[in-house]
Amino acid sequence: MNDLRFALRQLLKNPGFTVVAVLTLALGIGATTALVSVVRIALFDPLPTAHPDRLLQLVARHKKQGWTAPGLNPPALREVRAQTNLFARVAAYEMESLTLAGEEFPQPVPGLRVTPEFFSLWTLRPLLGRTFAADEGRPGNDTAIILGHRAWQSRFGGDPAIVGRKVQFKERVMTVVGVMPPHFSFPTEWWEYWRPFAGPQNPAPNGTTDLGAGDWLSNTGVIAELRAGVEPVQAQSFLDVLAAQQAEASPMTREFELLARDIRELFTRPEVRRTFGALLGAVVLVLLIAAANVANLQLARTETRQQELAVRSALGAGRGRVFRQLLAESLLLAALGGAAGLVVTALGLDLLQKLVPPELPRLKPVTLDAGVLAVTSVITLASAFLFGLVPAWQGGRTGVGEVLKVGAASSTPDRRRGRFSRALIVVQVALALMLLAGAGLMMRSVRALLTVPLGIDPRGVVRVYPSLDMNRYLGDPDLGAAALDAVFADMQQRVAALPGVVGTGIALEGGVQAVKASSEVGTPTEVQEYFVGVGPADPLQMMRVPLLKGRWLERGDASQGAPRILVNDAAARRLWPGESPVGKRLWHRSGNETRSCEVVGVVGDYREFRYDLETPPTFYRVLAKAPVFGPSRCLWVRTAVPAVTLHKAIGRELKAAGADQSPPMFSDLEESLYVATAGHRTLMLYLTIFAGVGLLLAAIGLYGVLAYSVAQRTREIGIRMALGAQLADVMRLIVGDGARLVLLGLLLGLAGALASGRLLKSFLFGTSAADPVTLACVAVLLGLVGGFAAWLPARKASRIDPMVALRGE
Repeated sequence: MNDLRFALRQLLKNPGFTVVAVLTLALGIGATTALVSVVRIALFDPLPTAHPDRLLQLVARHKKQGWTAPGLNPPALREVRAQTNLFARVAAYEMESLTLAGEEFPQPVPGLRVTPEFFSLWTLRPLLGRTFAADEGRPGNDTAIILGHRAWQSRFGGDPAIVGRKVQFKERVMTVVGVMPPHFSFPTEWWEYWRPFAGPQNPAPNGTTDLGAGDWLSNTGVIAELRAGVEPVQAQSFLDVLAAQQAEASPMTREFELLARDIRELFTRPEVRRTFGALLGAVVLVLLIAAANVANLQLARTETRQQELAVRSALGAGRGRVFRQLLAESLLLAALGGAAGLVVTALGLDLLQKLVPPELPRLKPVTLDAGVLAVTSVITLASAFLFGLVPAWQGGRTGVGEVLKVGAASSTPDRRRGRFSRALIVVQVALALMLLAGAGLMMRSVRALLTVPLGIDPRGVVRVYPSLDMNRYLGDPDLGAAALDAVFADMQQRVAALPGVVGTGIALEGGVQAVKASSEVGTPTEVQEYFVGVGPADPLQMMRVPLLKGRWLERGDASQGAPRILVNDAAARRLWPGESPVGKRLWHRSGNETRSCEVVGVVGDYREFRYDLETPPTFYRVLAKAPVFGPSRCLWVRTAVPAVTLHKAIGRELKAAGADQSPPMFSDLEESLYVATAGHRTLMLYLTIFAGVGLLLAAIGLYGVLAYSVAQRTREIGIRMALGAQLADVMRLIVGDGARLVLLGLLLGLAGALASGRLLKSFLFGTSAADPVTLACVAVLLGLVGGFAAWLPARKASRIDPMVALRGE
C-alpha cells in the first residue's frame, strides 16, 4: 500500500504526464474491451440459458443441393416431441404475419407462432408483462401476444400501459401480455411479435400417409433441449432412423436428411467470425501502439528521475525495491487507464454491436457487466506489464555513483538508455503501417466491388413477391402449375399496364435448382436451372441482359417434345469451350430422367444478388408448368419513377389477379446489391478508424521521443552551434534521427503488412493482399506524418541559443 500511495503522489505531481498516459491507455484498453465484449456475447456466449450445450436446432437438409429448410415437417416434429427420454423440452415456432386493421394496404407485421416452451428455454424476463403460460396456445386460448421492443416503440408509441391492451388485427383480436427487451430479437430483428400455438395438429386418422402435400413441408422451426446425460450423437441417431421412416411414408421426404445442429450456429456466420477476427487483430495493434507510447513516456520520466532514484538507492533501497516501486506506478497508471477505458467501452458497445448483422438472432444484451469488468481487468494488467516492465527494469539499474557526480544532471544522457525507447518507436510505426495497409486494402476492395460490371441495369428494378396461398396449388402438380402460371400471367399484364412501369418479367427467384448437365462430349457439370417468362414477361430483356448469340426464348420453346433453352456465357465456356453453343444440345438430369434441350441463344453473365459472387453456369427455360414446390415465383418490375410510389397500385393489381389480401413484399435490386456489401464497408470503416488512431498515436510517440531527445541534448546542440554548426545542420541531425526510425519502422511494417494481408484475403475483391499501390501509398503517408512529427522538435532545436545552452557549465 505504501508503494501505491507513493505512486499516486508521484502521478499527481506530474499531471501533464498522467493525463496523456491515462487518455492513451483509455483509448487502447476501452476499444479492446468493447470489441472483446461484443465478440464474447455474439460468438461464444449468445444464449441466456443455464445449459447452452444441451440446446439443439433440428432441421431438414436437401441431400443433393445442400440447402437447409427452416426446420422439420409436422409428422417429424410430433415424433420428436414424443421422445421424452431424449429431450427435456421441445420448442417449435413458425413464421407468419398479421395485418393491423385500418388501411387499404397496411404493411404486414411479421412475427412468430411459438409453443409455450420457447420462452421457458431462456433465463430472461420481458421488459413489461409476462411470457406465455403452459396452457396458452391451445384452441380457444391463443389470443395472447408478446410484442418486440421495436414494434412496441414504432407501432404503439412505447405505451407503458400496453400490457392488457387489445389490438385489432385484420385476422383477429389479440391481447398484449408482454413486451420483450430491446436486445431480444429472434429469429431476426425484423420479427415484431410472438404469439402462442400448440404446434402441429394430430395426424390424420388413418395414419400419416393421409396427410396432404403441404403437411410434409419442413417449415416448422424446432429447438430441442437434451436431457441431462444425453449426448447430441444419440439425438442424431434417432433423427437418422426417423428420416428413413419418413422416406417410406412420403416421396417428398426422400431427398432430405434430418440434422441435429448446435443452436449456436444460428447466431453467427463464417463471414461474421472473420470480420470480428480481423477487427480484434486491428484493435490489439492499437492497444500495443498505446502501450508503447506509455512505455516511452515512462522511460522519459524515469530518465528525469535518475537523481531521485539514485538517492533512494544510496539510502538503502535495493534494486528490487526500486523495481517494485516503479512497477507499482505502472500498475496504478494502468488501473486509471482501465477505469477511464470503461467510459470508452460504454460508448463503443452500442457502436460495435452494429457489426452483428440484423438478419442474425440476438438474445443477450452486451452491457457493462461482470464479464466486461473481468475482460477490462485482464487487458489492464497485461497493458501494465507491456509498458511498465522495461521502464521499471531500467530504473532499477540506476548507477548511484555516476548519477550523483557533479554535473551529471547536465551531461549528455547515455545513448544506451534510449535504444529501447527508439525500438518502441520503430514498433509503433510498423504497427501503424499494418493498420493503414489493412484499411487501404479494404478501401480499394470496396471501390472495386462497387464498380464491378453487373451485366444488367439495376436502376429502378424491384422484385415483387405476391402473397399467395400455396396450398391451393400443391394438390395436383400439373393442374397446380398451370393455375399458378395463369395467375402470374394475369399479374404481369396488369402491372405492366400501370403508368410509370416500363418493363416487367416473371421468374423463379434465383434459379436455385442445380442439375447435372453435359454437352455431347463434355463431362457432367453443375449448372443452375432458371425458369423465365417470354416476350413482354421476359425478365432477362427487362433487366437489359445482353444477348451475345442466337435469339431470345419464345413461347413455343416450352414444347415437351423439343424444349429449347438459353445458356449464359459461363455455361457456354464450361460446356463448349472455344465453340458456339447455338444449335448444340444439352442433356440434364430432371428427377430420375435425362432430358435433352436445344440451345437457341447465349446471354451475358450478370450479378443480381451480390457484387462479389461469380455468375454460375446457368441455362434458362420457358416458365411454363414449372414446379410448384421449390423456388418461389416473383415479378420483376422496372419503373421510371421511384418504385415506392407504385407499391399500393401494384398491390391492388396483384389482389385483383388472385393474390391474398396481404400486401406483397418488395425488394429493390439496386438497394439489395448495396446492402450485400455491408460487411466489406463496415470492416473498411472500422479498420480506417483504428488505423487513424494508430497513426495519430505513432506520430505523437515519435514527436515525444524526439522532443525529449532535443531537451536532453540541449548542451550538445549548443556546443555544436558554438563550433559553427548551421541551422540546416541541426535540422538534419534531428530530422535524420527521426527519419531513420521511421524508415526502419516502414521496412518492418511492410513485412508485417504482407504477412497480415493474407488474413484479409477472404474480404478482398479485385485487390491483391500484396497490392503494391496500396502499400506504397500508406508508406508515403506514414513517412510524411513521421517527417512532420520529426520536423517539429527539429525546428525547436534550431532555435536554441548557444550562450543560453552553455551558461550553466
